Amino acid sequence: VLPNAGQKDAAANVAQKVIDEISEPFTVNGGVARIGASIGIAISPANGATSDELLRNADALQGASQRETFVEGTVLGLRSGTFLAHLTVTEGTDGGVRIAYREAPEIVSCTIARNDGTGIYCGRASSPVITGCTITENRVTGGGGGVYVAVGSTPMIEGCEITRNLASRGGGVYVASNFPEDCEVADHGEPGASPMFVDCEIRQNWARSPCVAMHTRWMTTSTQTS
Repeated sequence: VLPNAGQKDAAANVAQKVIDEISEPFTVNGGVARIGASIGIAISPANGATSDELLRNADALQGASQRETFVEGTVLGLRSGTFLAHLTVTEGTDGGVRIAYREAPEIVSCTIARNDGTGIYCGRASSPVITGCTITENRVTGGGGGVYVAVGSTPMIEGCEITRNLASRGGGVYVASNFPEDCEVADHGEPGASPMFVDCEIRQNWARSPCVAMHTRWMTTSTQTS
């Protein structure tokens, strides 16, 4: 909280200083580690009169376009009712976007690219809406280079391109406890994940296991949707 911050530019300058400090490399067990951060800004009364309104609007990140606005680092803390729109998320050290337990944000017209970790991680029981996004060139040692759908998660993923991602299992998508059927992945496990894919392209992803495009907990498939 910045009392009497005045214009948004003043708050943005403070936020950038915090991000710069957080982004400084540090040593862990003899190795060099880096983390990133994103900070949302909301100014009262223009962006809300109550603390709940200000927090909700600060959580929402919207850029001018995917080519003009970049977030360097993993995006965390998107809550239900907030959105991420028209920007590129890149160089995250814990993936591109991580959606927490039971949250349901919207991710619209974003590029999630070249992150260390899953492009978009849908946490347990989350239900995000992801539309018109390009999820590409992300890499993870575990499952789901492009998208990871945790147990109980029900994301709606529409009009997205998931391509050139790398993982040990499910280079494009990893789904916990389910069996994929065409475009819809229905729930065949208990508890299960039940994502819905509509008009998506899942292609040219790579995995070390036999499953390339999509991996599920009970059954794998190498079918690619394009």
